[in-house]
Amino acid sequence: MVTLDKSPIPIRLQPKQAELYDSMQRIGMDAPTTLGWGGSRGAAKSGGLRRVNLLRRIGLPGTKSVIIRRVYKDVKENHIDKYLEEYPFLRGHYSVSHETITVPTAGQPSPILFRYAENLETVKRQFMGPEYYDIFVDQAEQFSEQELRVIKTSNRAPNRKQGECKMALFFNPGGIGTEYLRRIFWQKRFEGSERSQDYRFIQAYGWDNFVWFDGLGYSEKDFYALDSETRFKLFITETQYGRDLNALPPALRAGHLLGNFESFEGQYYAGVWDESRQILTAEQVDALLQPWWTCWIAIDWGFAHHACCLWFASGKVNPARFKQVFNIDIPHEVEIVVCYRELVVSETEEQELAQMIVEATPEKERPLIRQAFLSPDAWAKRGSANAIADTMADVMRRGKMPAPYPADDDRIGGWRLLYSLFRCSNGVYDPDFAQHDELLHPMLFVSGLCQSVIESVPMAQRDDKHPGRLEDVIKQPTKADDVLDTLRYGCKSMLDAQKTAPIAVQAKELWDRMPSETGDQVQKRAMAMMKFEHDKRSQNRRRASNWVRS
Repeated sequence: MVTLDKSPIPIRLQPKQAELYDSMQRIGMDAPTTLGWGGSRGAAKSGGLRRVNLLRRIGLPGTKSVIIRRVYKDVKENHIDKYLEEYPFLRGHYSVSHETITVPTAGQPSPILFRYAENLETVKRQFMGPEYYDIFVDQAEQFSEQELRVIKTSNRAPNRKQGECKMALFFNPGGIGTEYLRRIFWQKRFEGSERSQDYRFIQAYGWDNFVWFDGLGYSEKDFYALDSETRFKLFITETQYGRDLNALPPALRAGHLLGNFESFEGQYYAGVWDESRQILTAEQVDALLQPWWTCWIAIDWGFAHHACCLWFASGKVNPARFKQVFNIDIPHEVEIVVCYRELVVSETEEQELAQMIVEATPEKERPLIRQAFLSPDAWAKRGSANAIADTMADVMRRGKMPAPYPADDDRIGGWRLLYSLFRCSNGVYDPDFAQHDELLHPMLFVSGLCQSVIESVPMAQRDDKHPGRLEDVIKQPTKADDVLDTLRYGCKSMLDAQKTAPIAVQAKELWDRMPSETGDQVQKRAMAMMKFEHDKRSQNRRRASNWVRS
């Protein structure tokens, strides 16, 4: 334990809390300004937040901080009430009307404000104007990346040195913000103008928190002298809370007990998605894909949010080639689906998006693309004079690629199909799996070049907020949501049995049926093909209209 005596009362910090405090005290160009405290349940995140915040206000007279959570009830119960309970001297300095504790310090007082924001508009209203020296976001996974970025804009104070103002994010795995928090703190992958030195992550566990061991015969000093592995073993054997977490199902245990950001509560594909098994190297992709395999693409159109295009290939693999690529013996030929290329952009007009898709497809590969499945909303929305789908179709035809066709938007059926495909590609590593019928179903693998797909699959979470929709994936305003929709479109539209032949096949059959020996016959065939294309466009619009009404 650490005791800091600069305050009117001793404030004691556990080692991980002291680590957070020390990081917040650092200043300079390379000092971290966005700090993350994440991990397992019971790691004293909220307690650490309050203590570090109070120490900062006492040590930095005249500075203002804010604590924000998603709903007021949580702010009050977890922070306002706790402050007044743990530090009674603050009771006379709490203003109910202003939801502020003004910490008495030598010189200027230091206010702690308590705020909540249930949606983006409230976040903007609360944080587009004020300035806060320190910002503490509790349960940050409940806020979207956009909301967290808006909150960060108010993390400033006049006449301060570089790196002085800090924002600290406290979170567990799971929630709308996990994709962003996982990227910057867990994967340490930075985009655009983000600098790695601006971010610092502190991983915290339940066995870092002495409160669970109080009364078991350990002094704090002796307890923290033990190594982490020993404390972990004591936590899951000698504390009731640790035993409860350790007894959870594997997917929940990984997040709640181990603080693992690869597996956490509510994941739709927990147990069937394993990056160590289902991600292919470039060499494996080259060894698998053959010129005669069926190739297609799927597109989720978007402008304000992300647009995504994924390239797929599917074919049969015999036991010898499977052994060569995966070093696994299988009893018979299997079907494999590979998502081998991706394109993810935002704020890109439909003509430019279509052109980017064409250019991302090698010229020799374009005639091999059998179908292009596009999100049905692209027929319901208009760009300039034409529907989004029609505009994209013109560009893609000129690039010798198939015109888009409405994707199958059966959400639950699509998610369940993906589950089955992942189950097969993951389960084939089980020595007993070959004895089951599941081996007869296609296996879905993802190229290591499809980083957005790899990051998005773990973000799929069950929609447990709406009764009767547990088999659906909750829709969230994130890039992962758009990428997952595209993956679903590609697999559900192509792999499920279709009642009619693909449009390209129908067009070729019509072309072959009509004679072209005379000029009149050539003209009739051309007219027939124009009518065929017109009818299919009208059919696509009707399908999109039905999709909108449903």
